[in-house]
Amino acid sequence: MGLKKLMLNLKFPCSKCPYMLGQVAFVANPCFECKKNNYATYYRLVNEQPNGVKAVKNENSFEQ
Repeated sequence: MGLKKLMLNLKFPCSKCPYMLGQVAFVANPCFECKKNNYATYYRLVNEQPNGVKAVKNENSFEQ
């Protein structure tokens, strides 16, 4: 099997990643490290159960 055909058969989890879907936020983009560590951040985010996690208020929204 050629390298090009092998690359077409690989399915990356990015399309269903909570970060890419906007469900979680990070200060810095975790994608580069996630891919380098064999999608470790993706699997950690999917497998962790949120316990008492509160939504973070947008810092750019000001109430007057």
